[in-house]
Amino acid sequence: EEEDKPQQKQSSFTVKLTAFDDKQKVALIKEIKNLLSGMNLVQ
Repeated sequence: EEEDKPQQKQSSFTVKLTAFDDKQKVALIKEIKNLLSGMNLVQ
């Protein structure tokens, strides 16, 4: 009976960066910016 209901897909996620290598900080920021096109890091 419940199979007939369309399943909702999660479209919004919260990501918390807990640790990173200080030497890779600039590369990490650039990659995050590439993944989140149209948003700045504050958003």
